[in-house]
Amino acid sequence: MRNRASLIEALERYRRKFLKQAQDERYFSERVLMAWIFHDNLLEGRTFKPEEIQIAIRNQDQQLPSYLRPLLEDIRQYEQAIEMISTWAQDGQEAFSLDHLKELHHHLMAQEPKEGARIRKNSPVHRDYQQEICHHRQVKTRLKLFFEESQRFDVHSDDVLSFAAHLHHQLMYIYPYRRQPGIIARLLTNQFLIMHGYPPMLIASYERGHYYDALASHDCSSLAQLFYQAAWRYLDSVDSEQVIKKKLSLTVSQQQVKSS
Repeated sequence: MRNRASLIEALERYRRKFLKQAQDERYFSERVLMAWIFHDNLLEGRTFKPEEIQIAIRNQDQQLPSYLRPLLEDIRQYEQAIEMISTWAQDGQEAFSLDHLKELHHHLMAQEPKEGARIRKNSPVHRDYQQEICHHRQVKTRLKLFFEESQRFDVHSDDVLSFAAHLHHQLMYIYPYRRQPGIIARLLTNQFLIMHGYPPMLIASYERGHYYDALASHDCSSLAQLFYQAAWRYLDSVDSEQVIKKKLSLTVSQQQVKSS
């Protein structure tokens, strides 16, 4: 039966297995990377075709016309951002910091370096997300409190998805940067989850409306519900991927037996 208790149990099984792996084995499959890049960018209105993402992460640029090369670089830039937060996650709580938030934003704004990690200086009415945001003079103080609060997470007593949803909701309220606020918040939230041994929460592009509404809500309960749904999808995807690998391995073994 799929309820909150069974989800927590499934997540804890995932966590135990993840933490038993050596650090160099804690990587995301191509399938996960493709889904992550596709859906997270589509939430921002940026459309990358699955075949373009695959070509980009395989560095097979010659398969596409030269005029599409900048698009492939954009995809790889986002892939590198995932790699950055995944690497930092292995360094624990100390790597979940304002310095790394700034570094991540600098990376994403590589084409506009003057915009990188520049704290917003106003409270814009017209912006990408329409939820309430704090006054710009509060940003630095609230960011400090945000990272302090993240350290209070207790893996033994706190609901990780509710806690992560709360952090995400808070960071979007802080809205530290005028550019790339949503991508930054989702990447940082996933760094927090991976850091504690949990899978990343990948909001599906078709949930965009619900996601925006959840951000505009005065509490994080709706966002937590989206995280619960994302967690089940991810765990199902991992399970199906393992089944496929077992079938392929069995097929190869059978072929080897026949050939011998």
